[in-house]
Amino acid sequence: MAEYTITIKDDDDFGIVVNLSGPPPQGPAARLAFGLVSHVPKIIREVATACDCDKCRAARERLSGKPTLH
Repeated sequence: MAEYTITIKDDDDFGIVVNLSGPPPQGPAARLAFGLVSHVPKIIREVATACDCDKCRAARERLSGKPTLH
């Protein structure tokens, strides 16, 4: 039996940090864990659009392809 842990934390330098830990991928639990983690970038973008802080605005600008120097 395999156990996987997804850790989500706030980081002053990187904003949000998401880590997946566990044994080498094998079995249904691994497929589920890796499938969930593969959706993280899209979820973060959606959440960041709801926030109007400086970090989220800067992240949206980087993703837009038209960054503004701050």
